[in-house]
Amino acid sequence: MTLSSNYSGTVSINDLSVYLINDNDPKTLKPLYIITADNTLKTLNVKFPGAPSGSYSLRVVSKVFGRIDTDGLKITVIAQVLDY
Repeated sequence: MTLSSNYSGTVSINDLSVYLINDNDPKTLKPLYIITADNTLKTLNVKFPGAPSGSYSLRVVSKVFGRIDTDGLKITVIAQVLDY
């Protein structure tokens, strides 16, 4: 994921947290594991361990700046059985 180029904070694994939020139950937050953070490119690579079918939003939180605007970062999970 790429943060806004005008984000003034340092993109660092130690400062940022990423959460998966179920759009049908916004109280349900699932922490995601940040694999890499690149301050120059303002990018984060996160591990997605899977989730039940549904629509999800991503929330990025900085220990220094608080919640970072991530409008538009959505994930749709669809479970399919292709063969058995």
